[in-house]
Amino acid sequence: ATRRRHRMTSGGRRWCWRLGIESRGVEEDTALVAACEKALVASGEAPDVFFHRHRGGSAAEGALADALASYETSDPDGHPYWSDPAPQSMLIDEVEALWSAIEQRDDWQPLENKIAAIRRMGEAHGAPPTPAGHSAG
Repeated sequence: ATRRRHRMTSGGRRWCWRLGIESRGVEEDTALVAACEKALVASGEAPDVFFHRHRGGSAAEGALADALASYETSDPDGHPYWSDPAPQSMLIDEVEALWSAIEQRDDWQPLENKIAAIRRMGEAHGAPPTPAGHSAG
């Protein structure tokens, strides 16, 4: 039971971190994750798009808006990344385009640009929460 609770606590806190909201405890976070999963499936969005669009609890409707209503943002000032029209992702077509530039023209700039963009995304997310059962530090 303790192991399951640690997993649920860690998963909920990590989910809240991805959404940019403060955790409200295992019970509320578990209900939020379920509401998000339902909305994610219904929307057909990729997870990175879903988390980007709903950062800070925004742009939610219906049951998802209800589930997010009591949550507070963990980053009230926001990072400029969250105003970008789309999240960073790394689908196979992009990997192939990056490799093609290197292979065909010895052009490393697209890869360097992508690395910078991914690092910017990491800055925007901030440090992830310490998993339940682990000590911070």
